[in-house]
Amino acid sequence: MPKIEPIARGLAIHDGKVLLCHPAAPDQPDPPYLYLPGGHIEHNESAEQALARELMEEAGLCAQIGPFLAAHEVRFTQNNKPKHEINLVFLVEQLDGARPNPALPIESKEPDIAFAWVDLAAVIDLPVLPRCTRAWLAAGCPEADRWISATE
Repeated sequence: MPKIEPIARGLAIHDGKVLLCHPAAPDQPDPPYLYLPGGHIEHNESAEQALARELMEEAGLCAQIGPFLAAHEVRFTQNNKPKHEINLVFLVEQLDGARPNPALPIESKEPDIAFAWVDLAAVIDLPVLPRCTRAWLAAGCPEADRWISATE
């Protein structure tokens, strides 16, 4: 029986740029898709703890997690299997003791992912997944859309 996967994601934003992840593929000039950094919430772990842990594991960054911003529920098919995620999005207030800074590149500690600072204004034209998150980012992360449920 498929299960619902709870995922903590972070919104690191500064000077009109947002931090996104994508599959690391040196042979591809453009990433096939992008997404907010974060990962699965483990048993007995808060969503904020999961996000801080994932940022440390994936990028070696000590993060200060801020307020809850939104929940994006999405149902989709991946590798011919149904998936169902609830993405809890939090503001990332600090990375390594300072405000997120697009001038500083973030190196991945995992070989299959990479990080990129992307112009927030360009997000609407990029393959950000889930699509409901892309629309939310492009709209300026409105509080009115704190809960979005979509099938992709």
